[in-house]
Amino acid sequence: MIDRLKLENVILVADRRYENYNIFAHAIEKGWKFAIRVKDKNSNGIASGLNLPPNDKFDIDITQIFSRKNTKATKNAGYK
Repeated sequence: MIDRLKLENVILVADRRYENYNIFAHAIEKGWKFAIRVKDKNSNGIASGLNLPPNDKFDIDITQIFSRKNTKATKNAGYK
């Protein structure tokens, strides 16, 4: 759906259950900024795999590399 939109200067705001790497990648390709609430870092969501500070409240930038391939080589290289 993001691919079909012709909007510019967008800030995408989404709640839990929209936290997936596909949405992140499409928003980044369009040049959109985004804030997406994710599940708790102690759950099995995306946040559980990130190196986050130990305190309960934080605001940090995360750098992630995305790939269209899903092979052992890309996973071992750190691609999502």
